[in-house]
Amino acid sequence: MIAVNEGQAMAVVRDGRIIDFSSEPGAYVFDSAGEPTIFTGSLNKAVYDSFEVFKRRFAYGSDTGLDLRIYYFNVKELPGIDVLPTPKGGGFWGQTILAG
Repeated sequence: MIAVNEGQAMAVVRDGRIIDFSSEPGAYVFDSAGEPTIFTGSLNKAVYDSFEVFKRRFAYGSDTGLDLRIYYFNVKELPGIDVLPTPKGGGFWGQTILAG
């Protein structure tokens, strides 16, 4: 379960790709269907899939071999903070650096 606060957005990223996104405040349930379980479906298939995951993890030194991250973004406006620079001296601030 992932908590998303008011004014936030959340992105779930697996191996550099966004696999899920939510901007609604409240509790968010992430479905990690990428890993097999023996508690649902056919027992034979579940045991076989679990053994395949075991072999993969053994190759990665008991690590999952996956990079799963959660990123939070502020989507609420922050008053008093300018995102873009203000023009100074009658022109864009970068002109003085390039001309100097």
